Amino acid sequence: YYKPKSRALILAIAVIDFCFAGPIDVGLAWLADNRFDGGATAFGIVLSAFGGGAVIGTIIAGTIKFKRPGLTLTVICALAGIGLGLYGIVPDVLSAVILSVPMGVGVGIFNIVLVTWVQRESPSHMIGRVMSLVAFASVGLMPFSFAITGLLVDTYSSIMFAVAGGITFLTSFYLLSVPAVRQSD
Repeated sequence: YYKPKSRALILAIAVIDFCFAGPIDVGLAWLADNRFDGGATAFGIVLSAFGGGAVIGTIIAGTIKFKRPGLTLTVICALAGIGLGLYGIVPDVLSAVILSVPMGVGVGIFNIVLVTWVQRESPSHMIGRVMSLVAFASVGLMPFSFAITGLLVDTYSSIMFAVAGGITFLTSFYLLSVPAVRQSD
């Protein structure tokens, strides 16, 4: 059954979540402890800003009907990649918070638009199977992302964020290359 659009979206979910999981959960903790000198407090503040932005994003996505979900996802993916890369150069907690709020808003919108779109495109008898693939793509690679980030962050923190952001940014071009995603309505 899996249409090209569904395959593209599930692949994009896997790549994006792999690129985000380690850098956000492990990389930001490292930044909070090593660059921001704020430890757990700084980490909590930055994650709260990201989470608050995500709440705002889900509210926005729940109140606005996006006419071009594929284009919306592609733009947010590109901007999220840029933001993820910028974490590698933020000098302090305030800068990380200022970056985290719009990142969270984008992720909140992205998740709602994506899940809604995938479910709308799936036959009703296949939604459970499709969503299990979405969940696996989302969380299945997280342990590897955590491990790789943990190995790299002490020595290559800025490069690690730049590479993760760059891959996320390039994923937006992959989404644009799929006609069913690009021409969505």
